[in-house]
Amino acid sequence: MRVSYAAGALRDIEQADEYYYTIAPLLAEKFMAMVAKTESEIASVIHFQVRYDEVRCRKMHVFPFMFHYVVMSEEEIVIYGIIHTSMNPDKNWFYGD
Repeated sequence: MRVSYAAGALRDIEQADEYYYTIAPLLAEKFMAMVAKTESEIASVIHFQVRYDEVRCRKMHVFPFMFHYVVMSEEEIVIYGIIHTSMNPDKNWFYGD
């Protein structure tokens, strides 16, 4: 299963990684490891719950983030956002990219 990231999701990861790095470089490493683990989970079990429209969500373990993604086909998943779970839900992130 091929997993790709929209530009907004890449920005989300970069911003969170930079934030955790300012706290402790090791924390940033752990965050990136959990990003990879969550991506792998999504690729292996593509049919997590549909939350709205065609967007599915998967909560990241340990860190308070949720992956928002769409199964485009049996071969492709696109991750559109990795959103902090206490972020303002009015942010129009999905339709921006």
